[in-house]
Amino acid sequence: MDHSVVATQITLASISVAALQWLKSTRFFPWATQETARFNRFLAVITSGIAALGVHLSWQSGTETGTYIVTITGATIGGVAAMGWVWIKQFVMQELVYRTATNSAPPAMVAGGVAQKG
Repeated sequence: MDHSVVATQITLASISVAALQWLKSTRFFPWATQETARFNRFLAVITSGIAALGVHLSWQSGTETGTYIVTITGATIGGVAAMGWVWIKQFVMQELVYRTATNSAPPAMVAGGVAQKG
């Protein structure tokens, strides 16, 4: 993997985690708090998907002022599968950044595969 791609993934993951942490601390989004784990996970999946989409989407200025050209690449089965893979990698990268930045550990697993809060 190209070093600039790795740096981009880490940067996007860091920005996403920072934005989600900010949302949790504001009164403007009361449904996004430290206690709403499922909703927070949903937001993490969405933001990682947006970051992954950026790998296959680009835009540039058009020939006239105020116009833009959006280019979507990889609109094949292989391209969609690759985008899915990038999405998974971006979600994992976000999770790593989140766990590192917040000093939190994933829930402990006990016999039977049931998670316990520690």
